Amino acid sequence: MSENQSFRLLIAEDQPMIRKALIGLLELESDFAVVAAVGDGAEAIRAARAYSPDIVLMDIKMPRVDGIEATRAILPCRWAGADPSHSWRRSAPPPAASRAFRPASPKRSSASFVA
Repeated sequence: MSENQSFRLLIAEDQPMIRKALIGLLELESDFAVVAAVGDGAEAIRAARAYSPDIVLMDIKMPRVDGIEATRAILPCRWAGADPSHSWRRSAPPPAASRAFRPASPKRSSASFVA
């Protein structure tokens, strides 16, 4: 994949050291371009609206707005305005990352993805 065809990434991670490490690792790959890196869910929502990333790498536990609520706010905007120039967006449903996230059961702290 060439530079102008790289996937645009938004990283949302509240721990600065982890955020910097993720940026460093992902920028080594020519298929990825980090367009924004933020420290909480509210910033992630703003950055997603401003930069329209192809991929959002979202931490779950963050201050102000957690990753689950931020994802819920980002997804409707993201897929409603999908860029029609990308054929994979026209022919395929949203990727697995866009599936609803909810606790497996009220008594357990683990979580599961559901379609």
